[in-house]
Amino acid sequence: PDLRREIGSRLTSGQSVSVRTGIVNAVHAALDTARTMVPDEAFIGVLSHIEPIEDGMVDATFVDAAGNETSIIAPWLLLSSARAFHLDGTIGFVRLSLPRLKSTRELNREIAAELGHETVHLLRQTGRLAGAVWDRLLAQGNALRLLDAQFGTYLKIVGDPAADKVNADMTVRDAYETLYAGRPDLQEMMDQEAVTHLVEWHMRGLLSDVDIVPVRDIVDQILSGETAKLP
Repeated sequence: PDLRREIGSRLTSGQSVSVRTGIVNAVHAALDTARTMVPDEAFIGVLSHIEPIEDGMVDATFVDAAGNETSIIAPWLLLSSARAFHLDGTIGFVRLSLPRLKSTRELNREIAAELGHETVHLLRQTGRLAGAVWDRLLAQGNALRLLDAQFGTYLKIVGDPAADKVNADMTVRDAYETLYAGRPDLQEMMDQEAVTHLVEWHMRGLLSDVDIVPVRDIVDQILSGETAKLP
């Protein structure tokens, strides 16, 4: 949180901020272990530079593994609280620092799990996850009630430093309902989150075989990239 505030102060004073090249490269190296699950047309970028605009808005530059860039205009408070997101065919990763005590293997698993989460959004929104396949995933995601977990516990698991500041009564569902409030597709987005957390938790190694067996065939197709190859 101190780094976020420090960067926020610099942006407020009109200074631009660049993310260290070593951080960007480390995230891309982790993404290399799992990017086969993502459709070829998607842009997978890591935050590399931030330019202040006004009223808390920033112009954020994301760079992909080949050095191509894309720019997104967003509120700094929203962007700085994200670890990863999907927006209009872009999957973006935000890392301002790297955890000191995590091994390369742990970092790779963390980034891959977040990529799996965002890839489910992309596959759903491009029509590659639909019909009976989607219904099975959603039924299992709802059965496991992952969205009813305490939000602070979720943040602690994913290593978010804001975990201890979350109201103990807030659930993951509450957090998403606040995030998506006012959207006409609120229920669709909540359904997507039930499935994204199913895949993410599986990739983090936090689900048992019993938890994943009912949809293992579908999840394996997602992770192998077979689903991404669908038209």
